[in-house]
Amino acid sequence: MERIDTNSRAYFFLFSTARWFGLRLDLVVSLLPLVPDILAVVLRHRIDPSAAAALSIRYCITLTGLFQWCIRQSTEAKHFMTSAERIHEYDQLVPENQGNSNENDVPIQPAND
Repeated sequence: MERIDTNSRAYFFLFSTARWFGLRLDLVVSLLPLVPDILAVVLRHRIDPSAAAALSIRYCITLTGLFQWCIRQSTEAKHFMTSAERIHEYDQLVPENQGNSNENDVPIQPAND
């Protein structure tokens, strides 16, 4: 049961950080289309509001969706590659010296009382 809890704990942290990051990313992405909206209202006398404003808002929404997808995919790839990098790093470690131990030495047995 302890091993299941340990595995679940690691998965919970991974899931929690992914949700936290997704929430922050959604907040930023939802604010980005606000810029062309404000510009369309401010510049309504200089540009044709129906064509240029709609096109700029549509492009902004499309680009933010692509941006969000790319960021999520790169973050997920980093999550999955971290364990592979650690395995490679641990594989390259030099084994530690065992000190003065000799394979012929018999470990000291406790005295029988």
